[in-house]
Amino acid sequence: MSPIKILHVVADSTQTGAPLQVYYLCKGLSETHSVHLACPNGWLADIAEKAGIQVYRLPVTPWKTSQIKYINYVISSVKPALVHCHGVRAGLWTRLAPTSGHRPIVYTEHLWTGDFHLKSRLRELIQLSTLRQLGHKTSYTIGVSDSVTTFMRAQGCTTKERSETIYCGLEPHDVLQPSSDSLHIGTLGSLTYIKNVAALIEATALVQQSTPLTLHIGGDGPDMEELKTLAKENSVHTVWHGQLQDSATFFKNLTIYVQPSLSESFGIAALEAMSCGIPTILSNRGGLKEVGGDAVLYSEPDTIQLAATIQRLSEDTTLQKQLRTRGPKRAHEFSVERMVTAHVQVYKKLL
Repeated sequence: MSPIKILHVVADSTQTGAPLQVYYLCKGLSETHSVHLACPNGWLADIAEKAGIQVYRLPVTPWKTSQIKYINYVISSVKPALVHCHGVRAGLWTRLAPTSGHRPIVYTEHLWTGDFHLKSRLRELIQLSTLRQLGHKTSYTIGVSDSVTTFMRAQGCTTKERSETIYCGLEPHDVLQPSSDSLHIGTLGSLTYIKNVAALIEATALVQQSTPLTLHIGGDGPDMEELKTLAKENSVHTVWHGQLQDSATFFKNLTIYVQPSLSESFGIAALEAMSCGIPTILSNRGGLKEVGGDAVLYSEPDTIQLAATIQRLSEDTTLQKQLRTRGPKRAHEFSVERMVTAHVQVYKKLL
């Protein structure tokens, strides 16, 4: 019997949370399934091809009809038994493709929680309305955390019977030992307002009044120049690492990792830091509480509370040692194997 064909569709090919999960999933499934991937040019497309996965490179144009037509063409050519789309844009394009309705469609939401908001209230209302309408074209919905799944159900985008949570997975990282006696604080992610890096910069400005430190910021995004100006105005010694090719190289610099986000559907960078044994502080928002468990410290995502939590952890070496032990153990619970197996069970329900 020929292996079952599964087509995955994602609109982002950068080396960030959702594309990383799609890669792990496709790679794991390829051992037992015929896996095909439609995504734009970029990191994900390149690494997936190297892993032997058939990749179809989505055109990048401002016109949604181009992507819909291309996905329709891929579905017609591949004739997959099931289509799995990831994220809002890919979910829109895929579920509007005429041929997609002839087979089960799985949709994974990687963004929305009750804490997430778009800057434009009108855009937010339109996007949520669209998600509800597309829910009728979806066989099964997966949330990457209970925060996501609960929100999608509450919004009428899916039902309890047609949805579940499957946590993201992570390949094990080497546990890193402190490389410096000085204080090095870091955060990693897309530099957008939702990551709340401005509050972290202001918090480190308060901490450095009593404790010399260096702030490390990894990632890129539309807020980069604004954040650089803020760091300069607050005289915070900041190292800008840009888009990373190897996160381990970034984490080895750190004494403390901080994820100050206003919302996170899961928080893969936080899990990576924990896996590396970096004492970690997370905002108490979205899926971060589900990821961190009792292996991290939590803070309100405002400047004063972040500064107080950073100061507390930086001064408590016993607590740092405890978190260095707890973090890797907690991260080990989120294995790629568990994540892939859970997806296979979903597919079996639908095929």
